[in-house]
Amino acid sequence: MQRGMLTIAATLIFALYQSDEIDELAHQIHSLRRSRGDGLKIVVREMSASLRYSDERLLLACGANLIVPTWHRFPIFLTMLEGIQGQRLSRHVPEDIDNLLAGLRPLQLKGYLPLEEFSRQ
Repeated sequence: MQRGMLTIAATLIFALYQSDEIDELAHQIHSLRRSRGDGLKIVVREMSASLRYSDERLLLACGANLIVPTWHRFPIFLTMLEGIQGQRLSRHVPEDIDNLLAGLRPLQLKGYLPLEEFSRQ
């Protein structure tokens, strides 16, 4: 990540091994995108764990250009990398990552809820 802070048009690839790394990775991606601009290409490569849809949305909202599933073979991964070269991120990345985290995380509630509590959610 430190080298990424010095570039404006490089391709950075982050390996994601476990789902408990997502929050830290989201913060890193958000920081890079906000400081280095839309020319940087940020790719997340799933190495073992499959991401939930909400986690993919979070990483994309934080500024990732591409998320490559673990089941894609290496030649396909390389083709996907070639496909994003020359592109610029066109999505808006909000300043406040806490709003992104709160808005894109699933609710932590489970089971039956009383009507009043359910209505507040």
